[in-house]
Amino acid sequence: TRDTGTGLGLSVVHGIIEQHGGMIRVRSTPGRGTTFEVFLPELASETRAAPPRSSASDDGREQTLLVAEDDAAVRALLRRILSRAGYRLILASNGQEAVELFSAHRDDIDAAVFDVMMPTLKGHEALMRIRQTRPDLPAVLFSGYMKALALKPGELGPHTLLLRKPFKTEEFLAAIARLVS
Repeated sequence: TRDTGTGLGLSVVHGIIEQHGGMIRVRSTPGRGTTFEVFLPELASETRAAPPRSSASDDGREQTLLVAEDDAAVRALLRRILSRAGYRLILASNGQEAVELFSAHRDDIDAAVFDVMMPTLKGHEALMRIRQTRPDLPAVLFSGYMKALALKPGELGPHTLLLRKPFKTEEFLAAIARLVS
C-alpha cells in the first residue's frame, strides 16, 4: 500500500480516454475486487501516422531533450511521442537522476521536460538545480496534481511552460517547439 498515489491516476486515465472519444465502465464487488473496462471508438478507416516532423536546429543536428518521469508507462509514452516527433532523448526516472544526467550531457541538452511530482527530487527542484549552472535552459513541467501547478512560471525563471496532465499530444509538442525554436 502507498501513502500517496504515484501512478497515472484514474482521473488522468479518464481524461485521456475521453479525449479519444471513449469511456470507462467500473464494476466493483465488495470482497471480490473492481473491474475497469475501457471502450474506445473503432477507426472508420485505416489511418497512417504523419511523418515525423523535423526538429533540427539551425546547425542541422536534432534537438536533445532531457525527459524525467517516474512512471515507467508514462515515460515510455513520452519517449514514443517525442522520438516520433524527431527529438533525441535522454531519459531519467526521477529528478536526482535528471540532475546527474544533465551534468554528464550538459552541452548536448537543448531543453528539459519534467514531471513535477517525482520521488527523490521533484521536477521543479531538479530544474532549479540544473539552472544554477545553465539558467537559460528551456523547460516544460507537467503534472496531474493541481497543487503542483500552483508554481508560477516566474518562480522558475524564464523559458518555462507548465502543463496540466492529461494534455493533448499536439499541445505538448507545440509547447516544446515554442521553447526550443
